[in-house]
Amino acid sequence: MKEALICALIALFLGAIFNSLRGLDVWGTAQTAGTPANTVQQVSESAFEKEVLNSPVPVLADFFADDNKASREMVPVLSETAKTLGSSYKIIRIDAHESPQLAKMFNIGKLPDFLFFKQGAEVDHIQGKLSKDELITFIRKCMEDQMSTETAPEILDGILGGMVNKATADANEGAPSDSGGHTESGTERSPGGDNKTTK
Repeated sequence: MKEALICALIALFLGAIFNSLRGLDVWGTAQTAGTPANTVQQVSESAFEKEVLNSPVPVLADFFADDNKASREMVPVLSETAKTLGSSYKIIRIDAHESPQLAKMFNIGKLPDFLFFKQGAEVDHIQGKLSKDELITFIRKCMEDQMSTETAPEILDGILGGMVNKATADANEGAPSDSGGHTESGTERSPGGDNKTTK
C-alpha cells in the first residue's frame, strides 16, 4: 500500500514538472503572447557589467572577431536564433580584439566562443561555428542544468519530507496505546514514581 502511494506521489511530481515546463520558454521563464523578438547587440568592455553581469534575463555572449570567417558566418544565425527565442533573454556580441581584458578573464580561445550567463554567473561555454538548432540546444541544456541545480533538490526534499511525515503518522496510528499506566516494555509506573515489572 505504501509502495503504491509513493509511486503515485512520484508520478504527480513528474507530471507537475512536465506541465510547468510546457508553459516555459527555453530560458525557463513564462512565455507571453505577442512578445517582440529580441535583437542582437554588440557590447563594449565598459558595458559588460551592466549588460551581462547585472542583466535581469539570461545572456548568451558571442566573443567574435571581424577577421574570423566563422564569426562572420554566425551573424545571421544569431539573428534567427534571437527571433526564435523571443525577448526573455539577451544575445550580445563582444569583439575579442577590442575587449582583451574580458577575453583573458574568460579564457577565450577559438572563435567564435559562446558563453552563457544567468544571474551574472557563467554557466557554460561552447566554441566554433554552430547552427541555430545547435545554439538552441546549448541554451536549453544550460537552463535545464541550472533549473535542476536550483529547484529539484528543494522540490524533492518537500516530497520526501511529506512521505516521511505520512509514514510516521501511519506508524503512530498503528502503535499500541500507552493508556492504563503501562509502557511498551511492560513496566507499570507506581504513584510514588517507582517502576515495577508486570507479569
